[in-house]
Amino acid sequence: MSEALTLPDTGELNRRILIRLWTDMPNASFNVDQTFDAGISRWAKVEPIRGIAARMGVATGEDPTHFFWVRYSAETPAEYFAQNRVIEYRVRRFRIIEAQNFQDADRFIRITAKDLGAIDPVAQDLAQPPM
Repeated sequence: MSEALTLPDTGELNRRILIRLWTDMPNASFNVDQTFDAGISRWAKVEPIRGIAARMGVATGEDPTHFFWVRYSAETPAEYFAQNRVIEYRVRRFRIIEAQNFQDADRFIRITAKDLGAIDPVAQDLAQPPM
């Protein structure tokens, strides 16, 4: 079996990720601006997908690059992690391909994501509303 098919230990949820809603908004130049909400922060296990795990992944035509494991909660069930959300982790943005309540056990959500690249920290700061 693939390493991606084993449940993480609680101590492995040691990376902080930000889950944000991605919306495309038309602008005055007849283009589209990407906007993101403030998001929610969660502890996660981050696994790059390698070898057989990539081939056992999703049948969407996408090339997944990472698995993110988070704790299941009533606030964030698998359905919360739709394809209109992104994960931000270590100044990189990941598009969510799919998420599943792993083994229907209501313990962990396994999120399959694709790396979209680095986030421009200046643009990200400008997009954040003042607190």
